[in-house]
Amino acid sequence: MLKAFFFDFDERKDEVRLTRVVDLTSYLKDNYEEKKFLGKGFSKGRGLRKIGSIPIDVLLAHGIDIHDDNAIRDFLRKHPEYRVSEGEI
Repeated sequence: MLKAFFFDFDERKDEVRLTRVVDLTSYLKDNYEEKKFLGKGFSKGRGLRKIGSIPIDVLLAHGIDIHDDNAIRDFLRKHPEYRVSEGEI
């Protein structure tokens, strides 16, 4: 089982508090299965391409700006388990 842990730091109390635990196992299994069927990930007209599926909590936990396409592409290069298609990003 693969889990992601999220913490908050309370500066006034000088405490670290566990705020959330997310089980990523089923999510990553779904990505793996989807990758088997998508191939390179293009739509029928090749106008769209799905390259990855990442829970927003994971991006935020890694300090990734969700509006920065380059940062997300870099994250997918470093974490191919979130890829759902083959080929270049």
